[in-house]
Amino acid sequence: EYGYVYLTEADQQLIAKAHRLNLAQFREKYCRLIDGYWALKANPDGPECLFLKEKRCSIYKERPTQCRTWPFWPSVM
Repeated sequence: EYGYVYLTEADQQLIAKAHRLNLAQFREKYCRLIDGYWALKANPDGPECLFLKEKRCSIYKERPTQCRTWPFWPSVM
């Protein structure tokens, strides 16, 4: 099941820097607010993450905390 990928401010800064964007530019291009929390925008081409390219994470080094810690979430454990 697909869901939201929430982003900490540190996640946003790291990905923005890798894309040579400032925080405002990154948020405008890649993020949306959901119940007061920043998350990645939905991919208009399908349910996969915007950064999934050829079945691989194109931002693996800068991937969000939520992705780094999967599957070790309390709700999964």
